Amino acid sequence: MKAMLEKIIGAELERRKQERGLPELWRRPIVKFADAESPEFLRLRQSVLPDHSLPHQILPGAKIVISYFLPFCQQAAESNVGGRYASPLWVKAYQQSSQLLPIINETICEALRQAGHRAVIPQDVGYAGPGVYKSRWSQRHIAWIGGMGTFGLHNLLITDSGCCGYYSSVVTNLDAPPDQILEEERCLWRSRGLCGQCLRQYVGGAWAQGEFLREKCLEMCLETARYYGRGELEQPADACGKCAVGLPCSLGVPGAIEKQEKETS
Repeated sequence: MKAMLEKIIGAELERRKQERGLPELWRRPIVKFADAESPEFLRLRQSVLPDHSLPHQILPGAKIVISYFLPFCQQAAESNVGGRYASPLWVKAYQQSSQLLPIINETICEALRQAGHRAVIPQDVGYAGPGVYKSRWSQRHIAWIGGMGTFGLHNLLITDSGCCGYYSSVVTNLDAPPDQILEEERCLWRSRGLCGQCLRQYVGGAWAQGEFLREKCLEMCLETARYYGRGELEQPADACGKCAVGLPCSLGVPGAIEKQEKETS
């Protein structure tokens, strides 16, 4: 089933690229299955928001939450290193991903329905309200429950393909073995006290006095939107990504990257 879903997502990415005449923006998507009955969903009501949604609220009888990640290509990540504002290529990857997710989600749901399963797209995925810069359906935390990766010092999830990209999910009654939460720490700072480079790359005051300030992060994204304007984009370019690029974890797992470099040197 995962292979089929990866194929479906990959086909939508390729179709978008051909229809819009886009450059390469993504690498191979990653699909994981989170256990809808995992107690971690309830714990999100402590760590994220008290009214964080539960899978069975979205779909009674839910068994699996399909979480997927669209990793940005190396060129998009590297183009965003340095400067105050997100690079044009990073903005394009961000915006095309955002616009494509509803299409991918519906395609996944239709494939599941044709296979005899029920599937629902979570709707409450944006900020919970004015001044509340968290979501009642936190895509990154759900991806974590599905074993997609571990959180780095920058609050981003370090997946097999790094932390540069976009997440989404679908709730279904598909009866499939869930993936397990990863136990081995992937962040170099958390595991060995090394790196910490991401904190030096925050712009707009999003990291201050040892704390990540979500409102400053949002302000920086909105500043980028004003800088670019709408132009040819269907939505404002409220992107940044400076804390995610030029890092050992940007495009993969730091240890795995080091091992691969040694094997090829």
